[in-house]
Amino acid sequence: MSDTSPVVGGHLGRPARSYPIRTLLLWLMVVLVGPTLLLAAISAERATADSRFIAERRLLGQARELTRAVDATLDRSLRRLEAMATSPSIDAGDFDGFRGEALRYLVAEPTWHVVILSQPDGIQLVNTGRLPGGAPPAVADRDSLRRLVETRAPVIGNLRAGPDGTLGLPVRVPVMREGELRYVLSAVITPDRLASVLPIGVDEDDDWLRVVIDASNVIVARTRAPGQYVGQVVSTDFAEHLASGDELIFQSVTLDGEQVYSGVSRGAVSGWRGVVAVPRAALDVEFRQTMTLLGSVGALLLGLGGLASYLIARWISRDIAKVSRAASALVRGEMIEPTPSRVDEVRQLSGALLRSAELIRTREQERDARVAQADAARAEAETAARAKDEFLAMLGHELRNPLAPVLNALRVAEATGGGLGERERRVVERQVRHMARLVDDLLDMARIHRGPVELMLSPCSLAAIVNESVEMTRAMFDQQGQTLSVDVPGDLELDCDSHRMTQVLSNLLANASKYTAAGGAISLSARRDGDQVVVVCADNGVGLGPEMLKQVFEPFVQGARSLDRRQGGLGLGLAVARGLVEQHGGDITAHSRGEGLGSRFVVRLPLRQGREVAHAATAETRALPVMSARVLVVEDNEDAREMLCLALSMGGAEARGVGSAAAALAAVAEWRPQVAVLDIGLPDMDGYELARRIREIPGTETMQLMALTGYGGEASAAEARGAGFDRFFVKPVGVDALLDAIAGMSSEPS
Repeated sequence: MSDTSPVVGGHLGRPARSYPIRTLLLWLMVVLVGPTLLLAAISAERATADSRFIAERRLLGQARELTRAVDATLDRSLRRLEAMATSPSIDAGDFDGFRGEALRYLVAEPTWHVVILSQPDGIQLVNTGRLPGGAPPAVADRDSLRRLVETRAPVIGNLRAGPDGTLGLPVRVPVMREGELRYVLSAVITPDRLASVLPIGVDEDDDWLRVVIDASNVIVARTRAPGQYVGQVVSTDFAEHLASGDELIFQSVTLDGEQVYSGVSRGAVSGWRGVVAVPRAALDVEFRQTMTLLGSVGALLLGLGGLASYLIARWISRDIAKVSRAASALVRGEMIEPTPSRVDEVRQLSGALLRSAELIRTREQERDARVAQADAARAEAETAARAKDEFLAMLGHELRNPLAPVLNALRVAEATGGGLGERERRVVERQVRHMARLVDDLLDMARIHRGPVELMLSPCSLAAIVNESVEMTRAMFDQQGQTLSVDVPGDLELDCDSHRMTQVLSNLLANASKYTAAGGAISLSARRDGDQVVVVCADNGVGLGPEMLKQVFEPFVQGARSLDRRQGGLGLGLAVARGLVEQHGGDITAHSRGEGLGSRFVVRLPLRQGREVAHAATAETRALPVMSARVLVVEDNEDAREMLCLALSMGGAEARGVGSAAAALAAVAEWRPQVAVLDIGLPDMDGYELARRIREIPGTETMQLMALTGYGGEASAAEARGAGFDRFFVKPVGVDALLDAIAGMSSEPS
């Protein structure tokens, strides 16, 4: 019997959760009504916010008006006191006459309570509040008197209680004669008199509170309950708000516990602050009313929609239930009958079930046969893929292995005069025969896929190659509105295939454009670094994560792309670029600080050497570097080991060779070599594990380890670095490169 398990997302398993159609229709109503309610709520909130903003601006405007009135009143008092200070009665010592003048000023200035003329030490000479000959009262605000004596400038004092318990604040001016402070002239202003001339009376906004606060944060005037709060210091929280700026709007709590929005403005003359506050409820009530109304309307709409959905879904669900029972019967292999319905889709579904019943038995048999065929084909394909991968990996390894002893034997022959000895000849012949068989196999396989890339090397200007690459990709940058900056000196030359090198740089530029957003920036620069040219292609695009950095040069690997895939591509550009760069004797690396932080690709290529240097290198045999390092060669291939040891010895090194990891560990412990060249593919232990074992032997901290393997790639190089290797070479490696590396290591500071 066929498998009738439900199929979910293309896999057999537990079905997804289902819902009644009336529930789905109710959700549909919510989806339709919800955005409308949300838009209405946003509009209402915005309108309320605008209204609140206007009210806050009004608060601040009235606070400024209140502060200006306070400053004008106090400034007028200072001006009048300065005019009184010039009275001839003072110069003549006629204090009774000056008292009469002061009483006339009191009539003209409604905010003044008393006028006092005192000596700098505070002893009063004239006080309009007491009869002549009476005892002078004590100074209520000595701080303002002290400041005037120190500064010789007018001073506005702070609110204090006088000897008779009356609250007042002094406005003082110095009476100067011949550059000396002779007297101090003061006018005492009471809070009730000050409030009578300020715009703090009750108007249409009777719930708004207006307060005047002096420089010491004492309340001087207040519209509500002034007798209770005038003379008190504001709360600590309110004082902290006042200290944060000259003009402010903030939420606070009044001394009588009311939550308000406060507008504050600081006077330029007095340093006092005018405060206008409005209850928060007065501003928030509109928003609450709007949201309440909106919620009520929304609930009503949802209720009506839900009721309509239920009534419509009730008769639809009955027909669907009939079709569902018919489908269940079809699954069980039973005969089914047509299902009449008032819904076109249900009627069509019923007909489709009938047709399915006719075909299902035949299709079940065909399906079972095809599934069996597919399983067999998949297993065969997986086996073939594994075999192909293993074959290619082993073929690459076997191709590299015979090249090393051949190249080393030829180098030995070159160093001894150019002739092959019998031993070297046998090595070359044996290894070349082996390699010829491998190459024949490789060529047979390569012809199936594609032919090799042939490089046409010639002297080339890097600047010309860059110009051509930029022209090839210019359309991509223009289409995306991206900025490309190029910084390439004109004197850099390469021995390369200009067509292939143009392909490399255009691939890098195209890759940068693909993974950089519209309007992004890309740069291409080059510089000389010793005997190499370093080309850097950088962008501020999507960047590369740690995992992508490991495989970015692999074929068919691509970063995150948009769904429309307008840029296209199979992910071969960087893989082709790496192959061509490496064929030119260079290398290419990718760098990124992470996703979203851009990428940087660095290409290193050898500089073109001068004709004389190139000619000398082909006409003469370069002498091997002379050194005296002890070098241990661990290689299970006897020919390769023998030739490599001989070549190293002719280069001046003291070389020994062993064919196993066990022999290598013993030689390290006994002989203490300075350099160890380890083959990775050893019979008793791989070279990575051998390197770790060597690093565990005491005294090997400064020993230089070089990996020699037929397996290339960044993964193998990374594994070698993790095992403790200092250098990584892919077979075949020339003895010259190996000797140069050993000589370079020996010259490095320890």
